[in-house]
Amino acid sequence: MTALNIAERMKALHIQGLTITMIKNKKIFQSEYGVRNKHDQFPVMGNTMFNVCSISKLLTTVLACKLIDEQLLQLDTPINEVVTTWTIPSNTPSTTLTLRQLLSHQSGIIDPPNSFFTLSKTLGLPYSRTTFSWEN
Repeated sequence: MTALNIAERMKALHIQGLTITMIKNKKIFQSEYGVRNKHDQFPVMGNTMFNVCSISKLLTTVLACKLIDEQLLQLDTPINEVVTTWTIPSNTPSTTLTLRQLLSHQSGIIDPPNSFFTLSKTLGLPYSRTTFSWEN
Protein backbone atom coordinates (compact mmCIF):
# COMPACT_ATOMS: atom_id res chain seq x y z
CA MET A 1 0.00 0.00 0.00
CA THR A 2 1.42 3.37 -0.95
CA ALA A 3 1.41 6.49 1.21
CA LEU A 4 -1.26 7.97 -1.05
CA ASN A 5 -3.52 4.96 -0.48
CA ILE A 6 -2.93 5.18 3.27
CA ALA A 7 -3.82 8.89 3.30
CA GLU A 8 -6.98 8.18 1.29
CA ARG A 9 -8.03 5.37 3.67
CA MET A 10 -7.31 7.52 6.71
CA LYS A 11 -9.52 10.27 5.31
CA ALA A 12 -12.32 7.84 4.40
CA LEU A 13 -12.21 6.24 7.88
CA HIS A 14 -11.78 9.55 9.75
CA ILE A 15 -8.43 8.51 11.23
CA GLN A 16 -6.36 11.45 12.48
CA GLY A 17 -3.06 9.64 12.78
CA LEU A 18 -1.44 6.22 12.86
CA THR A 19 1.81 4.35 12.90
CA ILE A 20 2.40 1.24 10.81
CA THR A 21 5.08 -1.07 12.14
CA MET A 22 6.46 -4.14 10.39
CA ILE A 23 8.92 -6.70 11.69
CA LYS A 24 10.88 -8.48 8.97
CA ASN A 25 14.09 -10.47 9.32
CA LYS A 26 14.39 -9.33 12.95
CA LYS A 27 14.34 -5.67 11.88
CA ILE A 28 11.62 -3.17 12.75
CA PHE A 29 10.30 -0.82 10.07
CA GLN A 30 7.97 2.01 11.05
CA SER A 31 6.07 4.74 9.19
CA GLU A 32 4.03 7.53 10.74
CA TYR A 33 1.07 9.30 9.19
CA GLY A 34 -1.19 12.18 10.15
CA VAL A 35 -1.50 14.09 13.41
CA ARG A 36 -1.77 13.04 17.06
CA ASN A 37 -5.14 14.75 17.40
CA LYS A 38 -7.22 17.16 15.38
CA HIS A 39 -7.01 19.94 17.97
CA ASP A 40 -3.28 20.65 18.18
CA GLN A 41 -2.22 19.21 14.79
CA PHE A 42 1.11 17.88 16.12
CA PRO A 43 2.38 15.22 13.68
CA VAL A 44 2.56 11.56 14.64
CA MET A 45 6.21 10.76 15.31
CA GLY A 46 8.19 7.60 16.08
CA ASN A 47 7.74 8.13 19.82
CA THR A 48 4.00 8.93 19.69
CA MET A 49 2.18 6.54 22.01
CA PHE A 50 -1.03 4.79 20.96
CA ASN A 51 -3.29 2.59 23.06
CA VAL A 52 -3.20 -0.69 21.12
CA CYS A 53 -5.39 -2.71 23.51
CA SER A 54 -6.13 -6.20 22.22
CA ILE A 55 -4.13 -5.78 19.00
CA SER A 56 -1.03 -6.47 21.07
CA LYS A 57 -2.33 -9.95 21.95
CA LEU A 58 -1.79 -11.18 18.38
CA LEU A 59 1.76 -9.85 18.16
CA THR A 60 2.63 -11.16 21.63
CA THR A 61 1.32 -14.62 20.75
CA VAL A 62 3.16 -14.74 17.41
CA LEU A 63 6.43 -13.66 19.05
CA ALA A 64 5.96 -16.13 21.91
CA CYS A 65 5.33 -18.97 19.42
CA LYS A 66 8.48 -18.00 17.50
CA LEU A 67 10.55 -18.02 20.73
CA ILE A 68 9.03 -21.38 21.68
CA ASP A 69 9.90 -22.75 18.23
CA GLU A 70 13.48 -21.51 18.69
CA GLN A 71 13.47 -23.18 22.16
CA LEU A 72 14.13 -19.85 23.90
CA LEU A 73 10.83 -20.08 25.84
CA GLN A 74 8.85 -23.03 27.14
CA LEU A 75 5.07 -23.07 27.48
CA ASP A 76 5.05 -24.64 30.94
CA THR A 77 7.84 -22.76 32.73
CA PRO A 78 6.47 -20.57 35.55
CA ILE A 79 6.34 -16.93 34.39
CA ASN A 80 8.08 -15.69 37.54
CA GLU A 81 11.18 -17.62 36.41
CA VAL A 82 11.25 -15.74 33.08
CA VAL A 83 9.90 -12.23 33.67
CA THR A 84 11.98 -10.05 35.98
CA THR A 85 10.09 -6.74 36.03
CA TRP A 86 6.59 -8.00 36.84
CA THR A 87 5.15 -10.48 39.29
CA ILE A 88 1.84 -12.31 39.35
CA PRO A 89 -0.79 -10.20 41.15
CA SER A 90 -1.70 -11.41 44.64
CA ASN A 91 -5.40 -11.74 43.70
CA THR A 92 -4.58 -14.46 41.12
CA PRO A 93 -5.68 -18.02 41.99
CA SER A 94 -2.30 -19.55 41.08
CA THR A 95 1.15 -18.18 41.89
CA THR A 96 2.87 -20.49 39.38
CA LEU A 97 1.31 -19.27 36.14
CA THR A 98 2.81 -20.41 32.87
CA LEU A 99 3.03 -18.90 29.42
CA ARG A 100 0.53 -21.52 28.27
CA GLN A 101 -2.02 -20.23 30.79
CA LEU A 102 -1.40 -16.60 29.87
CA LEU A 103 -1.66 -17.18 26.11
CA SER A 104 -4.87 -19.20 26.44
CA HIS A 105 -6.52 -16.71 28.86
CA GLN A 106 -6.52 -19.34 31.61
CA SER A 107 -4.47 -17.37 34.15
CA GLY A 108 -7.28 -15.99 36.28
CA ILE A 109 -5.55 -12.60 36.41
CA ILE A 110 -8.02 -9.80 37.05
CA ASP A 111 -7.14 -6.26 36.02
CA PRO A 112 -6.94 -3.98 39.05
CA PRO A 113 -9.87 -1.57 39.41
CA ASN A 114 -9.39 1.63 37.37
CA SER A 115 -6.28 0.28 35.61
CA PHE A 116 -7.71 1.01 32.15
CA PHE A 117 -9.90 3.87 31.07
CA THR A 118 -12.15 3.96 28.04
CA LEU A 119 -12.26 6.78 25.52
CA SER A 120 -14.10 9.71 27.04
CA LYS A 121 -14.42 13.33 25.97
CA THR A 122 -13.99 14.42 29.59
CA LEU A 123 -11.01 12.12 30.38
CA GLY A 124 -9.26 12.43 27.03
CA LEU A 125 -7.41 9.55 25.41
CA PRO A 126 -7.47 6.06 26.95
CA TYR A 127 -4.31 4.83 28.62
CA SER A 128 -3.02 2.19 31.00
CA ARG A 129 -1.76 3.01 34.47
CA THR A 130 0.27 -0.19 34.44
CA THR A 131 3.65 -0.30 32.70
CA PHE A 132 6.12 -3.17 32.69
CA SER A 133 8.84 -4.47 30.41
CA TRP A 134 10.35 -7.84 29.54
CA GLU A 135 14.08 -8.30 29.83
CA ASN A 136 16.45 -10.98 28.53
